[in-house]
Amino acid sequence: QTSTKPATTTSTKAATTATASQKPPVSATTTTAAAPPPVQNGESPNSSFYQQNVVIAGDSVALGFSVYGFIPSYHSISLGSLSMSNMDWFYPQNKGVGYVDAAVNSGAKLLYMSMGMNDVNVTTPEKYAAKYVSVIQQILQRSPNTTIVAAGITPVSYSSTFTTNAKIRSFNSALQNAVNSMGSSHVIYFDAYSVVADPGSLALMNGYSSGDGIHLAPKCYGMLLKALYNKLDTTAALQNMQG
Repeated sequence: QTSTKPATTTSTKAATTATASQKPPVSATTTTAAAPPPVQNGESPNSSFYQQNVVIAGDSVALGFSVYGFIPSYHSISLGSLSMSNMDWFYPQNKGVGYVDAAVNSGAKLLYMSMGMNDVNVTTPEKYAAKYVSVIQQILQRSPNTTIVAAGITPVSYSSTFTTNAKIRSFNSALQNAVNSMGSSHVIYFDAYSVVADPGSLALMNGYSSGDGIHLAPKCYGMLLKALYNKLDTTAALQNMQG
C-alpha cells in the first residue's frame, strides 16, 4: 500500500449463537448509494494523508464507510454481523482468513477498528474490552508500526428496542479504560458515540439513522472521519505513521 506525505493544506453486526432472550445480530444493507459529499477536514491539515492510509475493520456499522463511498472497498475489511464475540469463527468462515491476518495483511498504517453493536446483548463490557485489547495486541505483535484506533460503539435511536444506550455507554467506558491502560501511543480510543449522539437525550441524533435506528445515515460517516482526523492531530498518530 502506497501513501503520500501528510498534507499541509485542507482538501475537500455480529452473528452470534443467540438464545430467545437475546437480540438478533444486525447486518449491513446491500443498498448501493450515490456518491457522498467529500469528507470535511475540519481544522486538520493532515486529513488527506489520514484518508489515504486509513483501513476500516469492523461490523456492519463500520461497513458503511465503504458502502457509502467514503473509503474505497479495498480499504475495508469490515463484515456485516461481525463482533468480538464471534470473530474467531465468523470472520474466517466468511472471508477465508482470520481477522488478525486480514488486518496485518492490509498493510494499514492507520487501522480503524469499529465493532460492538453485536456484542452488547451477548456478553459483558469486561469480556468485550478484554477481547478487544487481546486482538489489538495480536495485531501489534505482527505489525508494530500500525496505529490502531479503537472506536466506541455508536448510539441507537431513542425509539430503538434493540438495546439501550446506557448499555452501549458501559461497553464504551470499559473499552476506553482498557485502551488507556495499554499506555501505547499506537493505540487510540475514539469517542465515535459522542460524534453522532444528541447531547440532550444521548441517543442517536434525529435524522442520523439509515432507517432502523441502529445503522448510520451516509452523512454520519463524513462527520466521523472529520472528528477522527482532528482527534489524531492531538496524538502521536501522525509521527508514528510517518515513521
